Amino acid sequence: MYDAGVVRDEVERLSAEGVRVPPSDTRPDDLAVLVYTSGSTAVPKAVMCPHAQIVFATRAIQEVLGYRPDDVVFCRFPISWDYGLYKVLLACAGRSEIVLAGEESDLTLLRRMRETGTTIVPIVPSFASIIVTMAGRDREPPPPVRLFTNTGAALPPATIEALRAAFPGARVVRQFGQTECKRISIMPPEEDRERPDSVGLPCRGRRWRSSARTASPSRPGRPARSLRAGRMSCPATGTTRS
Repeated sequence: MYDAGVVRDEVERLSAEGVRVPPSDTRPDDLAVLVYTSGSTAVPKAVMCPHAQIVFATRAIQEVLGYRPDDVVFCRFPISWDYGLYKVLLACAGRSEIVLAGEESDLTLLRRMRETGTTIVPIVPSFASIIVTMAGRDREPPPPVRLFTNTGAALPPATIEALRAAFPGARVVRQFGQTECKRISIMPPEEDRERPDSVGLPCRGRRWRSSARTASPSRPGRPARSLRAGRMSCPATGTTRS
């Protein structure tokens, strides 16, 4: 473990001295990280994520969400989960500041967002419900949030409307993805009120279609399987032991 402040000071010192990092011999297809599936439908598996797929996925997501240098990302999720990990990567891509909130009490949630000037909040439905509950009890001006990004499960319409009411001007972005390929689709922020049942448009480099049980394309409004392929996809290893 490294202290972030110490690392930052060292990086700034080396930069001021004009020190240049020697070229790396890491190849794009080299393994960068193992990310584990949640285990909600089967035994957790380790997903092998090469550098090329991670870089491509980060850039494709950033093209849609548009993290900015003046953004502050409030991340409540562990970076051992791909959702938390990619918040760090997206903050780097957008030159944004990130706040790793850790296990802070829910009671201090909005106060910390105000103190840090939070503008982007990654959420899952359960965390969104906590934010809505805390906002209903709060008597201070809301934090300057401009973007909520959801994943993990569909966000109930009532929760979406409650977030909009509590944080005027904030957009609630619906997304869909899997650990093996990170992000499949994103509803563009400027279209957050369009097609409320949609999980968005396919990300760049992603091929996606809905297929019936016969593998033929499904008709609109009918149950179907989601089939995806593209440059974001990573291979999964065998099952792991706890």
